Amino acid sequence: MTGYDRPDWIDYSQSPSDRKTEGLTVQRLARLSGDKPQFAFIETSDANLSWTPPGTPGVTPAQFRGEIWDAIIHGAQGIFYFPQSFNPFQYDATPANVVAEMTTQDALIDSMAPILNSAASYPDPALQLSFSSQLLEGTSRTLNGEHYDFVLNMSRRALIGQTVEMPGLPAGRAVNVLNESRSLVTQSNAVTDNFAPYQLHIYNIGPASSQPMQPAQPTQPTGSTTSSGSTRHRHRRAH
Repeated sequence: MTGYDRPDWIDYSQSPSDRKTEGLTVQRLARLSGDKPQFAFIETSDANLSWTPPGTPGVTPAQFRGEIWDAIIHGAQGIFYFPQSFNPFQYDATPANVVAEMTTQDALIDSMAPILNSAASYPDPALQLSFSSQLLEGTSRTLNGEHYDFVLNMSRRALIGQTVEMPGLPAGRAVNVLNESRSLVTQSNAVTDNFAPYQLHIYNIGPASSQPMQPAQPTQPTGSTTSSGSTRHRHRRAH
């Protein structure tokens, strides 16, 4: 955002000639390095760089959230935060609203660490998650018989009534939406849900013995996950 004033690079609803996102960079560097583990650096402040026009904005909380999960979905095994500002220099210029989002996402990453570090459950490309919108992306994990799908709206648009196809699941399976106090039920092998800009949903499917549940209506997009606190981390392992 702040280095080149190019929010379109991370917005899948835009069409730059050479898209640049945290996740695509992670993938490219992994390929060039023979699949060595990759870390992602995520901007958190308005850097006030000398080559950008005055008033170039810093990252918003929603864009910040999108960059984090885009990196993780594409294989990042750690996250560093870049909080500096220049002209004049500040070691940490992260605004309070991004600090709050950082605190929320740090806690979520920590809670999901055993799941994120487990093997991907869909190694066969033919069995990958698929979506009704090209603005969505995701990754899947299985741990202790529980299945998890991490699905991100990588755009500034609110997406209503989007279909997420989950390979191998029959109709009527209960799908818990983690941290949102709601559940969905598969229709065929898919669920339908709504996404705020740069919003992540985590879908949990229990063992086959889980009882079907009555369908719940998707929630309306609200713009952000709940955030609280003021702790910030300038660098840390993501998971």
